[in-house]
Amino acid sequence: MNVAACFRIIVWALVFTVAVSMPSAAKIYKYQRSDGTWVFTDDPGELPEDAQTLYGGGVSGLQGPAVDLTARLTERFRPRTDVERATLATVVVQSGVGRGSGFFVSEEGHILTNRHVIRTPESKKKFMEKRGEQVEMKISEYEKKIAAEQQRLDVAKEELESYRGRLHPRSYTRKKAEFEAHQQDLDHRKAKFEAEADRIRDQLGDEEYQDRIANIERYFTVLLADRSELRAYLVAVSDRMDLALLKIDGHRTPKLAPAAPYSVPTGGRVYAIGNPIALHHSVSQGVLSGYEQGYIKTDAKIYPGNSGGPLVSEGGKVLGVNTFKKLTRQYEGLGFAIPVQAALKEFGRYLDGVN
Repeated sequence: MNVAACFRIIVWALVFTVAVSMPSAAKIYKYQRSDGTWVFTDDPGELPEDAQTLYGGGVSGLQGPAVDLTARLTERFRPRTDVERATLATVVVQSGVGRGSGFFVSEEGHILTNRHVIRTPESKKKFMEKRGEQVEMKISEYEKKIAAEQQRLDVAKEELESYRGRLHPRSYTRKKAEFEAHQQDLDHRKAKFEAEADRIRDQLGDEEYQDRIANIERYFTVLLADRSELRAYLVAVSDRMDLALLKIDGHRTPKLAPAAPYSVPTGGRVYAIGNPIALHHSVSQGVLSGYEQGYIKTDAKIYPGNSGGPLVSEGGKVLGVNTFKKLTRQYEGLGFAIPVQAALKEFGRYLDGVN
């Protein structure tokens, strides 16, 4: 086992030990900077007087008024339509596994998003496992080829030595030089292969390590419509659906109100809001194409990065959480969203009584 692999194991063991052994009463502090952003820390040294104490994600002893993000974003963008207003409640969610979208469902900072935005999906885990197995198989095959070639050279060397006294010195010298050239070439290729195999194994190991760290992440960066950054913490992850609930504290946030079930007819206009392919707060228009296996179907364009964003009506009410897209070779494909009623029900105990 190389040094890098040993280091990863030691770091992972330390992370796991700290996570398991940390007392439940350990304090996390937060305070607000002059620009409105919140700072989270477990270091009590040099905290400002108005710092607040958090316990496991809940706030104890709030002080001072919450920052009114709704007023700030409305003043900045002056939305003219309900859909434009809906974009103010949509956010970028950045995590260790990638970048996606989300949206506020309460004025207290609750954010709905997809589970696969903050946690590695099973499909990717299986892909990574299969890729690792394929890499090891190819490395093993090449190692066998090198070993077989070395064995042939060893036999050739023994034969050359056995004929040494019967060959003309010039002939022996020439054949010995040819053998040594072959041996040097094999040694060079073997060293190059071993270095490349170690590099690839280290790379896969680093990816696996980063993925494990990302999958225990509890805090995430959220970008608002004006590109300002806030920190959100994890409230809950659904085991049944591709959903997660985050929250930011100390702010009054714009929120999307849920549309009534089936309030938009098939063929009715809908809008997908999100952050696809590294774009910021993009809106695509389409129609509600129907329902399938508990999902809302739409031809509104949904790309990587749209995941977790809202599908809204012309009135700016949220219909669902954009989740995935089916692609085919024949046509563009359809997007699928989890109905917002199912999402709100899934996290009902965390949202009960909020605005």
